[in-house]
Amino acid sequence: MPFVNTISFSHRFSDEAVMPDCCSYQEINHTYSGDNARALSRAFYQFMMACGYAPQSVTEAMQSIGAEYGEAYCYDKGRP
Repeated sequence: MPFVNTISFSHRFSDEAVMPDCCSYQEINHTYSGDNARALSRAFYQFMMACGYAPQSVTEAMQSIGAEYGEAYCYDKGRP
């Protein structure tokens, strides 16, 4: 029997100035298969691009997440 590991990201956004002939909200859904960290990171980056975030903002946020994770879980008493 095949085994597929999938990951999903979803983003719903609305506009307060909805025009009478427009939708009140939009939703972006991305579903990926794969089970390694590099594939997950790339998938999340692509999802954020689809949501309209600036590439530099997403890259800086991902670097910040990595640094915070390193401080919390990878370093011995704050030292590399």
